[in-house]
Parts: sequence; structure tokens; C-alpha cells
Amino acid sequence: MLRLNDISGYPLLLQEFFASEDYPRVFAGHHVGKTKANPHYHVVFETNKDVKTQAMRKRLNTVFNKSKGNAHLSLKEWDGNMRAISYIYHEDALLVPFINKQFTSQELSTAQLLCKEVQEEIRENSPLKICDEVYQIIKSKYSQKNKDESKFHYFGHEAIFKEICLATMRRGDWRPNKWQFERYISKVQEMASSTPESREKLISVWYADMFPTRNF
Repeated sequence: MLRLNDISGYPLLLQEFFASEDYPRVFAGHHVGKTKANPHYHVVFETNKDVKTQAMRKRLNTVFNKSKGNAHLSLKEWDGNMRAISYIYHEDALLVPFINKQFTSQELSTAQLLCKEVQEEIRENSPLKICDEVYQIIKSKYSQKNKDESKFHYFGHEAIFKEICLATMRRGDWRPNKWQFERYISKVQEMASSTPESREKLISVWYADMFPTRNF
């Protein structure tokens, strides 16, 4: 699996390089990135030569030599999983392959379907989805408690931390790291702060957490 920056002259070089009988199956797509300012190619290919990844990388760097580094050219071994092909469709479901050598229409249809499934998984497991789920759960628990008790007790770090862990476990997802937890917790607390007064209080809490030696 190759990722290669789109530099002047590379499109023709790509076509010439992978026209060789050494590469019986090739699928390449062109992406421009979210900001439309990062043009690059993704290429999934098979080779009939017994060549190690490092040797293959060296060969590619010799041909595509207008820049250096992993940001310019990166390569990893493909295990044959069609999800690698599906990724090429993630920017454009109707993408027209830049190169298609011996990949059948059935394989490409499967890849497009997998792309839709992966994108749906990503949406369902997005941070905002998890935060909203956690907020709704804690809000439901809070509504069953004594209304005179402090709302911040139920939307404190520990309570939110626990519910985030449970939410990711239910999804079979990875546990967020410490930095991600802080973002999730802050977002859930923000969702729970529906009045100007509660937002002011929350900002004070955030400030005290970030700058414990200063006064707000």
C-alpha cells in the first residue's frame, strides 16, 4: 500500500511504473484532502517478485525522487483485505480509479460497500456521539435524584469518566487516552450547562483546573 504526494510528473511515472508485469494487480485513486490542498495518491498493488518492504520502498524512492520523507512517500505491506481498497473511496464514493489493473467490478463494489460501513462506524463512534450518549445517561440519572443536590456532583470528572468507559466498552471501541478524556469530559460538562450562570461556573472550574495557582 503506497501513499504518494502528487508532484508534477508523478502521474505519468505512476502509470509507467505499474505498467510492468511485475505488478499484476494495481488500484490507485487520487485524493485532495479535506482542505483540497493536499493532493496525493493511494495505491494498493500486488507484486509477483519476492521483494521485502524496505527494498520496495527503496525502489519507489529511486523513481519518485522529487521529495523525501514519509510525508512524501510511505509504504506498508498489504494483506489482501479489501478494506484497504475501500479507504480509497472515503473521499469520494464515486471515485474514478486513476489506475485499475485486474481488480474486478465485483471487488470494487464490495470495497464501496465496505467504505459506507466504515464511515457509518466512524459516525457512530465519533466523540460527539459518545459525549451525547454519556450526557443523556447522566442527565437521566440526575433527574431521578434529589433536585436540591448539586448538579455538578453528577457531571463531575469521575462520573463522566465512568460513563465514557462504559460507552466505549459497549461499542467495543478503544479507551480514550488522557488527553481525549479531558476533551470528552469538558464537552459533556458543557452540554450540561444550559444557563449563563452554569456556564460561568463551569468556566471557573475549567480555569481552576488549568491554572490552579491563579485567581479567575
